Order: sequence, then structure tokens, then C-alpha cells
Amino acid sequence: MERPKSSSNPEQLSLLDTQNEDSEFEALDDSWLEGDFGLDEESDRTVEPAARELLTLKLLREAIQAQNPDDVVMQDFAEIVLPNLLKYTIGVTAKGGKFFAEYLDRVVNPQRIAAGKDPIRRDNAADQSLNTHLLNGLFPANLIERRLQKLNTTVRREVKERERRLAIAGFVLHDFEKFDYRRIPNSPEYLICHAQDLSFNLRQLSDDDDSELNRLFASTVEYNRGLFDLLVPALGLDHFLSKDKPKEWLTYRDDLLYIACNAQRKKDTNLNLGVGGLQPELRDRKLNCLADLACLSDRLSSIIKHPQDAEAYGLYEIIHKLSDGQLQFTYHAISENRGVLTNVVNNALMDAYASLNDDLENPNYTTLLYLPTGAIYLAHRDAPPISSDDLPNRVVDGIKALCAGQLSLRQTGFGRDGKGMKYADYYNLFF
Repeated sequence: MERPKSSSNPEQLSLLDTQNEDSEFEALDDSWLEGDFGLDEESDRTVEPAARELLTLKLLREAIQAQNPDDVVMQDFAEIVLPNLLKYTIGVTAKGGKFFAEYLDRVVNPQRIAAGKDPIRRDNAADQSLNTHLLNGLFPANLIERRLQKLNTTVRREVKERERRLAIAGFVLHDFEKFDYRRIPNSPEYLICHAQDLSFNLRQLSDDDDSELNRLFASTVEYNRGLFDLLVPALGLDHFLSKDKPKEWLTYRDDLLYIACNAQRKKDTNLNLGVGGLQPELRDRKLNCLADLACLSDRLSSIIKHPQDAEAYGLYEIIHKLSDGQLQFTYHAISENRGVLTNVVNNALMDAYASLNDDLENPNYTTLLYLPTGAIYLAHRDAPPISSDDLPNRVVDGIKALCAGQLSLRQTGFGRDGKGMKYADYYNLFF
């Protein structure tokens, strides 16, 4: 920290300089004592949500620019979609949270108890907001997609710029029932009135319900198209898909629905491409590849909480399919978190993995996700394992480098006496 700059016209104060003291005090106006300094008012120093959102947007844009300097698709996402995404998803629950607790208590568990099943425990679901869920899946999946483009894969053959934009848009929309439609412009009354109805299935129409939705829409497909007509322009995805012709997204509306619905594989899927079903523009192989990329994004964000989660079968299955068996996930994990020491050990392990990358265009290991107790890597199937023999030396070298950096910055341990400058003996350990 810099010292305060001294005044350009310094004046020396003197305790003996009192010759005009009495006259100066007489000339003072004491009306200032009657003023209101706001001491009786309550002060609100809370940062406004808009200000927090702007800071978040700035930091995310800088991160996207640093990670994807030559990627026009991600640059457009940061400029066009990201501001709207933060505007409509911050504070909206994707997983866990208060909504999940109320949904369990009021809807799911009473049904399970009535059916003679055990209730679902609340502590099985980790909290995750919708914007966090989407971004945590999008960023690592984008890195993987770029790697797949360099290998002999279906992604390389089928996915070009247009398809990448559709895959990203489809993933952003894949939890379309979780958006708070009270925030979305021009939302109809039937969506707003059901915003707090936890038993209302916003994703699809009920077959045996004589509700307003069933009277308005002939099928779930038509209903979902109506939801996308609201979300796509609100999030700026229409301009993201085609800057010059934003209305062109309507041509690919069913493609987006297919990608969004099939990002999940167990329920709420829609594979009906026949009469009365979805009518996408893209052909089957290309469309399924984009749905797989959206599925990868969703699983990365949903499954991974710890480094060991890289071995989950759902992640193995989808990366094996997308890479035609050429890539896999691996990880390193540390049993305890010891602050700075843990950070040094983590860095030493990541350096050990990076040292095995002879070909930077096709590396054996790419660090994908950083976690407090480890890291997850995208690895080639034939990547050699790291050697544990030199890990202790790497950790020691890391500690020495860290200490040397701090000593260079702070220069502690130096002294001067009649015999000249002296320094502490421990400097010999680091320099």
C-alpha cells in the first residue's frame, strides 16, 4: 500500500503559536452544532442487487474472454445471452433450496407415504441456483467440445458453428419449467398464477386434467413451443442463434425442444419425431449429438461435487459415447483440506499431470474442474499414469517458490548494525 502523499505546501504546527487564538474562537459560528448529521437515521449499506449483478457479469465476461480468446460463439454468448441469463435466473432454484424442501413436504413425500414408501430425505439434495447450474455445466462442456473437435469423433464431423449455438441454447433451456415466469416479459396469466403452485407440472400437460392449459393447447408439444416463444427472446437466444435474422430461430424451435427435453435421460424426455410430435430441421445423427452435448453439460453440473465423482457411471457413459471411447475422466483427491499447504499439494499434482503432455494440441491430461480437495481431468484413454516418486520434491519446490516470492515481496529478516547489512539465515534455504 502506498503511503499518503504529503501536501505540496506543508505548514509546521506550533503549540506556542497562540497570539490570535482568542480572536479566532470568537469569530467561529457555532450554528454547525445545531445541524443534523444523520446520526439518528438508520443507514442501509447493502449493495443493491443490480450492482451485484453487474459485478458478476463483468467477472464472468472477463473469465470467458480469458478462456476463449478466439471463440466467437462464446464471445457472443457473453455479450448477448449472459446479461439476460443472470437477470432472470439469479435467485431461482434449480436443485435443493427452499423450493425443494417445500416440494418434498407438500407433494412428493405425502404421495410416497400413501403408497407405503419411505419419504425422501431433504439432506440428499445439495442447493444450486439455476444460473449456477447452467454456467457450471456450460463452461466445462464447452472445453470438452473443443477437444472433441480435434479428434476423429462424431462431434467433429457433425458440429459446426450453427450446431454449437443450438447446443448451447438447448442446454440453457433444458430446465425451462424451473424459470420464474413472473420475471419473464409478456408471460400469460396462467403461468404467473401457477408460479407458487408446487403441485403444478409446468413442463407438460396432464392427460386427465380439464384445466385452462388443456383448453388452450392441443398437446404438450404445442404448450412447450409456447413456453419457448417466451424464453428464447427474453434470454436473447434469438439474436445469439442469428444476429442478422433473429426470427430465424423459429425454424429451429423444435430442434431446441428436442435438445432441451433430451438433455435428461430418465424422465421428461421427448423422442417423438412422428406425426403430432416434434418436427426438427436437423437430421437424426446431428440432433442426437447436440442432445448428448447438452446431457454432458447437465451431468457435469449435477453430479460433480467431489473429485471422486469423476468416476460416476453417468459421466463415463456420456464421454465414452461422445469421444467414441477416446477420452475419459480422471481425478486426484486430497483427504484433508489444510489451507495453503493443500493448495501447494494440489498445484504439485497438477504440474505432475501437465508434465506428461508431450503434444499440446492433443494433451494426455487437461485440467477440467478445480475443487477444494482436488481436480478433475479430461484424459486420453492411453494416457500414462503420473509417478508418485517425484511428488515430494514437487511439493517442496512449490513451498520454496511460495516462500521465496513472499520474502522478495516483503523483504523481512534484514537488519543493519555497525558492521553493515545482515540478513536471516533462512534466506539461504530459498535463494
